Amino acid sequence: MKKILIAIAALIICAPVFAQQTEDDHRRGPHGEGRPPHEKGDRPHGRGKGGLRVLSEYKGTLVDFTYNEEKAYNGFTLSSEGKNTEVRFAPHLAKEIMSAAKKGGNVTIIGFKRSGKDGAEVIVLNSITSGSKTVYEHRPERDGRPKEEFTKADGKITALAKDKEGRVNGVYLDKSLVRFAPHVAFQLGDKLSVGKAIAITGYVRGNREGEVFVENTKVVMAQTLAVDGTTYAVR
Repeated sequence: MKKILIAIAALIICAPVFAQQTEDDHRRGPHGEGRPPHEKGDRPHGRGKGGLRVLSEYKGTLVDFTYNEEKAYNGFTLSSEGKNTEVRFAPHLAKEIMSAAKKGGNVTIIGFKRSGKDGAEVIVLNSITSGSKTVYEHRPERDGRPKEEFTKADGKITALAKDKEGRVNGVYLDKSLVRFAPHVAFQLGDKLSVGKAIAITGYVRGNREGEVFVENTKVVMAQTLAVDGTTYAVR
């Protein structure tokens, strides 16, 4: 009886320690690794996974600005020593960068290289200097979210939009870009093809602060999509 009482007392004393260890193990993950303090969405903008990156300096001439599938400017071509390299930046930086640096001007880039979707090297911009002006990478304004407006549209598909992995994630209708998740395109298959007539409802994505577009392309986040006589809820 005495031994049983001693065992129970030991368990009561050790319980808080075991609870703390369990809580710590839960925070560290299944292998006990410590997680970084920014694991809950506080990761620096544009860095994604991969940890630290070594920054380098690149000098050259800004040939021309480039844009993404939404026709929003998000980079430029840098010419240096007879070689052209694509430079990428977040779209919300476009207004600042295009005000500071002009086509044909000399620029100094601080950034790091990575492989683009076609395997070619691209420079991910951390800062750009043109003359006395320097623009640094920074996060977008959190309180400047664009207002969404409900809309309807119909017409023929003029082109397919694709993400960085080459998956279809939208269609162009004249001057509108209808966006949806890649799994939607996968489910519809050949029903989404150039020349096919479709009708959609959805919400117009307003321009984010700092973005600059090539042309007045309206980006619609699809809510419903009708093709070949069937209407689908887009989820």
